Amino acid sequence: VNRHKEDFLKIAREHVDFLIGNDVEAMALTDTETPRDAIRAMAPYSTLAAVTMGARGALLRDGDTLHEIPAFSVQAVDTTGAGDMYAAGLLYGITHGLPMEQTGHLAAYMAAQVVAKLGPRLDTIDGEAVARICTFAR
Repeated sequence: VNRHKEDFLKIAREHVDFLIGNDVEAMALTDTETPRDAIRAMAPYSTLAAVTMGARGALLRDGDTLHEIPAFSVQAVDTTGAGDMYAAGLLYGITHGLPMEQTGHLAAYMAAQVVAKLGPRLDTIDGEAVARICTFAR
């Protein structure tokens, strides 16, 4: 982020609908000192934003509404693939019309599943758990 900040900001300003990053990336991109400040500073670039904070959960912003999403508690084995899995959960929820809070819980669940095992991929996913998350607030 630091090396290509101006390019990232230009791309975000001109082409991005949803900014997603971890807290370190988001704070570096926005020159802020907290994840909350970072997600607020992303507002001029996109209506939707997500800042992940590992075991501390995530922040999701939809316009002026900020959602604090807790992490699912798991024994972390390998964080490889966590960000991609989190993004996949977010995109699934958004494209399937889930409310932002549910979308965040789904993303957190997906990321937790991948960090609880070695490697960046899941062999299986608990479809019933996903269904529960996707219907709990409907």
